[in-house]
Amino acid sequence: MVDPAVKGTEAVLSACGTLKKKPKVVLTSSIAAIMGDKFDKGEVGHVFSDADWNETSSLAYQPYFFSKKKAEERAWELSKELGFELCTINPTFVMGPMVSKTSGTSIDFCKSMCAGKWKTGSIDDRQGIVDVRDVALAHLRAMERGVNGSRYLCSHGSGAGINYVTMGEMIAAKHPEYEDMVPRRNFGKIVMYLVGPMAAGISWWHNYNNIGLPFSYSTERIEKELGMEWTPIETTFGDMVASLKEHGILSSVSSTHIRTLAKSRFLTSKEDDLLSFDDLSAVEALLLPPGEDPATARLSYERFVEVRGRVPKKARQYFTAAAFLSFPPLQPSGAISPGAFFWGLCEALSLGRARVHLQYYSPGHLGMLRECDVDKYISHIIHTLPSLHSLPPDFHRFYVFTATRRFMFFLDPYRTGAVSIKNLVTSPVMSELLALGMVGSGNAADAAPDQQDQANGSGVPPPPSRSQSGGSWGSSANWFSAENSLRVYSQYLDLDKDRNGLLSKQEVQGYQGGGRNPTRLTPAFVDRVFEEIAMFRPEGGGQQQGEMDYKSFLDFVLAMENKRTPQGLAYLFRLLDVRGDGYLDSFTITYFFRDIVQILLDNGIEAAKMEDVTDEIFDMVKPTDPSRITLKDLLRSGCGGTVVDMLVDINGFWAYDNRESLVDWDEDEDGGGAEQPEGETGDAEQTDHGEDLIGEAEAMLGM
Repeated sequence: MVDPAVKGTEAVLSACGTLKKKPKVVLTSSIAAIMGDKFDKGEVGHVFSDADWNETSSLAYQPYFFSKKKAEERAWELSKELGFELCTINPTFVMGPMVSKTSGTSIDFCKSMCAGKWKTGSIDDRQGIVDVRDVALAHLRAMERGVNGSRYLCSHGSGAGINYVTMGEMIAAKHPEYEDMVPRRNFGKIVMYLVGPMAAGISWWHNYNNIGLPFSYSTERIEKELGMEWTPIETTFGDMVASLKEHGILSSVSSTHIRTLAKSRFLTSKEDDLLSFDDLSAVEALLLPPGEDPATARLSYERFVEVRGRVPKKARQYFTAAAFLSFPPLQPSGAISPGAFFWGLCEALSLGRARVHLQYYSPGHLGMLRECDVDKYISHIIHTLPSLHSLPPDFHRFYVFTATRRFMFFLDPYRTGAVSIKNLVTSPVMSELLALGMVGSGNAADAAPDQQDQANGSGVPPPPSRSQSGGSWGSSANWFSAENSLRVYSQYLDLDKDRNGLLSKQEVQGYQGGGRNPTRLTPAFVDRVFEEIAMFRPEGGGQQQGEMDYKSFLDFVLAMENKRTPQGLAYLFRLLDVRGDGYLDSFTITYFFRDIVQILLDNGIEAAKMEDVTDEIFDMVKPTDPSRITLKDLLRSGCGGTVVDMLVDINGFWAYDNRESLVDWDEDEDGGGAEQPEGETGDAEQTDHGEDLIGEAEAMLGM
């Protein structure tokens, strides 16, 4: 990039030395030759002028900016060597009407702005703007009256850069049809510090030196010596969009816009088919008449049929015999709980409404959502969930990123970058998200009896008990809760000791998990994490060891906190499978367990014998092949999470090895039994479709 810029300048300007009459040259340079970062001079708020030179760009960092600096430096050298007069015009970001359809940075930027690339949010990277017509006039005046040896910083005379949101507002003011496409908010510096490297390709160094910082400049010289007056920026953007329309690059009403409008109307009609709030209130009043105690109320089939005849017409589709039988009967009457039925109805409506809403975000008509589409959906429903209202606006993007990873981790086993709307809506993950909006949402739901502990045959999750309302659903037990997002966020920041926005191997070693008992990972396991998982390498880092970015950290946390699920086990199995053979054997167990033995011995704790642990693991799993353990074996055994703990978590192994004494201690402390052993119950992501989930887990491993 540097050589072509320098050699091109040399080729043109060297010709000036062959002329008998030395010419006056006006060279188009760039603001990039004046500054690289807004923190270029080591201070916030430095006012850049034509006296400044870029001091931070290099071949490794901002090579394009570096090429502009080197090219201009070479031009000044040639001016002295060959004796011709030279002035340079150093424009900032050039915008304005175009004269041809030739693509370029400015055209692509404006096109992306109007196409909605940043409509969910943009970076606060402030740019100086100058109209292309002003740049052309500056060249003419520099030729006529420019002072030899002068550099002219060419930018709108406001003296301050503007961000994408301000640019978008200017476009929307002149062309209202793009109002919904331009950015309306900026992502905060902290959010970009965490997700910028992997989500937007913005290094932490660029973030630190540019994002959110003011950009001030002086155009005093060009205004004084060349008499420049500036086209209003609003006019610049308005004329540029009009020009793109004129050349067919943008259209006022595109075919895409027409398809989107038709799709919106169709989905609106589908949403109208769902029960309204008034309809739902009418159903609740019929199921639970005033004065009837929800805790003791019973709904017989005869009354169920009677209620069906009185509910609003749109609600009758939910009052079927199959729906009644999907709820466990309350012995001996055979009736069901009206509160449980109403909760199930609310859940079904929430899922139905979610399915319609998700279609709005699906590109085309394929019924699929890309990761960025799920991002948009989460962004828009934050404001509809009261339990998330406490989240600071600057934290919203971080929350969206955290929430989206759970959907992609559990519902995209092939890592295609997209999920089916059908699978998403029917997944327990979606139920977990929607539960945030249903906690304490109605008397019937809150009063649902505790005996409804198991999911019914319809796939509708059971209502939470009174103790659960506002408890586990609204706390860190729910991945989508505000508490959990802050918990994971705090974990990442606490681990990031050097505050560079990434986690080194040594920092990940300090991960303690999110459970009641702290995790203590073995060095061998952390080594495998960094060997197997794609890590972020800083720009210009060469062979520098990669570090874990926030996206990778979220996947790691999801796997560690969901070891019993096929998705979590598949992730962890890939790390345990050190030779990539698709199975674990005595060598693998020894490879990981030797760290645990050594650390226990270093702490004066007698460790179990290696062969005893190997035999115990094989006895627990009972693999099809007695000499090796596959992922299928772990999943079918129901104790995969325990095996992982025994091999990678020092505290996890110690707890397992001392489980009998811990049970006695728990009984003494709590007056009851210890926690249910792993393998006898499943996480929220476990379903009855065991073979399907095993297949998904194998797909994640490429088996």
